[in-house]
Amino acid sequence: MALKKRYRILLILALLVFLLLILFVIAIWVSPPDIDDKSALQQEREKLEEGSYRLGQNWSRKNKFGIWEVYVKGKAFERGVAKGYLCKEILEDQETAFIDGIKELVPSNFMLHFLKYVVAWENRNLPEYISDEFKKEIYGMSHFASDKYDYVGPKYHRKLFYHSAHDIGHTVQNMGLVGCSSFSAWGSLTENGQILTGRNFDFYIGDEFRVNKVLFLVDPEEGYKYASFSWPGMSGVLSGMNEKGLTVSLNAGPPEIPNAAKTPVSILAREIIQYAANIEDAIAIAKSRDIFVSESFMISSVADGRTIVIEKSPEKMGIVETDNDMLISTNHFQSDVFKDMESNIEFQEISSTKRRFDRINFLTSDDDTIVQQEIIDVLRDLGDLDKPKIGIGNEENINIMVTHHSILFEPADSIMWISVGDSPIGEYVCFDLKDFFNNTDTFKSQTSLNENIIPASAWINSKEFKAYQTFHSKYVALEDRILNGENILKNTFDDMISYNPDFYKGYMMAGEYFYNRKECTVANKYLSEALKLVIPWQKDIDGMESALKKCR
Repeated sequence: MALKKRYRILLILALLVFLLLILFVIAIWVSPPDIDDKSALQQEREKLEEGSYRLGQNWSRKNKFGIWEVYVKGKAFERGVAKGYLCKEILEDQETAFIDGIKELVPSNFMLHFLKYVVAWENRNLPEYISDEFKKEIYGMSHFASDKYDYVGPKYHRKLFYHSAHDIGHTVQNMGLVGCSSFSAWGSLTENGQILTGRNFDFYIGDEFRVNKVLFLVDPEEGYKYASFSWPGMSGVLSGMNEKGLTVSLNAGPPEIPNAAKTPVSILAREIIQYAANIEDAIAIAKSRDIFVSESFMISSVADGRTIVIEKSPEKMGIVETDNDMLISTNHFQSDVFKDMESNIEFQEISSTKRRFDRINFLTSDDDTIVQQEIIDVLRDLGDLDKPKIGIGNEENINIMVTHHSILFEPADSIMWISVGDSPIGEYVCFDLKDFFNNTDTFKSQTSLNENIIPASAWINSKEFKAYQTFHSKYVALEDRILNGENILKNTFDDMISYNPDFYKGYMMAGEYFYNRKECTVANKYLSEALKLVIPWQKDIDGMESALKKCR
């Protein structure tokens, strides 16, 4: 009898667990949008040449600078299908890079699976905050996602949720995933009074994630034509310009832990770039949406002849305006609504945002007139050589050397200058969008003339740059070896550090490695050296000081 009773209890528990799993799956299930006409899926992609495809009126090509140009038009689902089919191969490469990057951040398989369900639960209401138009586009694109990652989730779920993953990256920006610096000048500060806006989009989740970069040229059925620069699989906008001469640049705000998913910031930026003709429209759209992280949206508008910053949190919104024809935005808030908030003040103290803001202000304050090259020079800035060096790649600099992209907007002339390579140090390629915006020739090459290139910095040929490249490759390789549990000799760390001796991260990596192996004498040496250097994040200082105390 006792045995039967035990089996009965186990059976009831098993049924309860099964029922809870069913309820969980129902709760997190995201139904794809209804599509009346799926004939777009029957189209055949035509290969024009290596790295160049056509799908009906849509096309893609990889230009000689390694940047993909992708033109799509029509209804939302049709645009999504075109984005997915034209970028099918690099779409898989990008997802592989993203998943690999997540695995490096969270090396535990148990934690990865646990986090998968946590994210699914947190995002269960995400579709309610994304318009049908954008969901249909993402759904169309998801048909071309790789089967390889179906264990992460169904294709549509993944592509939808990846847009909120960008916001989650904002909330952990003190891990160095997200930074960003931007500034804009116009009126009395530019030669012809027209707007010049520069931005560095500092988002790093591994070198492979930066390989395939895409300029999307979008001609939607409703709204304005626009160009945006990001990566394959991105329907949202991070940096973009529309045919009305309105530009949008995103900068992460002070980090906070979100309660539940709402409108991803890149989707809100997408709505602004597609439907706003001026600043008034942009503000109205921003007010109409709820987001779940804090974000700054730098909006430059030819119609208004100026730039503003919309600062938005899950609870409030503020506007930053100026009368002196210059605006700067890093990662803290400036408007009256937010500037005195304790969390905003604290974030300026524990991060590099205020110092980067002051640096841009210093670099631009002595100029009576700001020209194109000066914008580029600021985006490339590696710090004041008259002060103690802080190491190449330090987040105290405007140029942290792991920028996903750097852009100079000239909206009055429909021009975007986009950086080539992994940092602002390389060439900037001119994308003249007038033909696209004016319907004259969507397939015309924007990058064929040498005079449409801003040359790479002379520093790219220096010994210091070559040394930094060696440092970065060795640093990344050591990260992988540490994650794999390999035994690493002290002189291996010393060799890596020698290529960038003023940068604290090499010492910190070595110190943490030997601390975790309980080799305190060696750990103390590296941690003590790191703490003598310039460290942008207070949490890194606190972590190393705590390790030193425990070792002693």
